Amino acid sequence: MSANLTATSAEYVEITQKKSKKTLSVEILSFDGSEITFVTRHGKKYTIDSNLLTEDSLKALKSKAKVKSTAQQELYSKVNGCLGQPLFTGDKGLWEQPAGVVAKRLGWPRESQTDQSSSYRYYPPRDYQFLGTHPYSATLYGGQGGATSHLSLVFANKGDFGSTSGMGPNHFKKLHPEKVLPNTLEETIEMDAELISESLSSALGESVKQYYGEKEDRRKVKRWNLESHAFLLSEVEGEYTSLLVVSKKMRTWKAKSHL
Repeated sequence: MSANLTATSAEYVEITQKKSKKTLSVEILSFDGSEITFVTRHGKKYTIDSNLLTEDSLKALKSKAKVKSTAQQELYSKVNGCLGQPLFTGDKGLWEQPAGVVAKRLGWPRESQTDQSSSYRYYPPRDYQFLGTHPYSATLYGGQGGATSHLSLVFANKGDFGSTSGMGPNHFKKLHPEKVLPNTLEETIEMDAELISESLSSALGESVKQYYGEKEDRRKVKRWNLESHAFLLSEVEGEYTSLLVVSKKMRTWKAKSHL
């Protein structure tokens, strides 16, 4: 790419076209060295060859891309530390990676696969933890073309509580021996939600409360944003604690109002 790149804000930069000398203020979406994809301040998206931009712009753009890549790697590494699992790698978001690759990194076995979708489901042992507590099931879904679609983890829930597989709140003894153990399903649901919330907030800041879902599935959630990802925590009294990791573009939550 060749473009004069001058930071105008945290989101926008200026690129200059080589032939016309026209300068645009844009948000860079991707840059692979040969093509640049960006969105203008008017919301129009373009992908152009880098040789259409000035040499000074190209140099500045490469420098900015390197800084951004390093910052993203550091952020994803920090989040992995809070998760306790290698969900992210490098500077790429989940939606840029095949579902099978992410599942392999996590150690979640494949459950099903078709041309249109795939799923990878894991029933973790008692000492497995995710965000400081123990999920009873963890599922990663792939969409068309094999790309990662979303993740769903179920923690304390009415179906597993007290069962041999669920082991009730006993996993807290190993993961958090310093805490007072919960005695009931309601207390376990509350503790799981509290531990997850604390872990995510330590890396991503405070959550935003809002509604998620449609019709009978509509419920209150806490949401944390990470680049193109949204972590959605549900705590349903007497039922379950669950966590979804979805794209911020997912229609079922994007338009919901804040609480």
